Amino acid sequence: MNVVENPDLVFFYSEPLVYEKWDDVSKKTKYYSTGGQELSTELEFKRLIEILQSTEKSFMISKQALNFESLKEMVSRKPKIIHLSCHGDFCEIKKEFYL
Repeated sequence: MNVVENPDLVFFYSEPLVYEKWDDVSKKTKYYSTGGQELSTELEFKRLIEILQSTEKSFMISKQALNFESLKEMVSRKPKIIHLSCHGDFCEIKKEFYL
């Protein structure tokens, strides 16, 4: 994790991953943590750095796990770019996408 005080860009990654499972007892979809696994985001992060370096501009970058508190804190710092590296899916019941 690399937290920068006033970043131009925030690279958030998903940690831990979660999966959904139908619960026959409650008749609802429940979400479970996979126990601290994170997405393999290193290649994506390195590629993003290469792209930024090609602009020959200076960027202060913060890289950290995404959760409600870290998102709220970084949004208050008003970075120019927020990059989310995570999984998403489509909820058939609500007919909408979610992260």
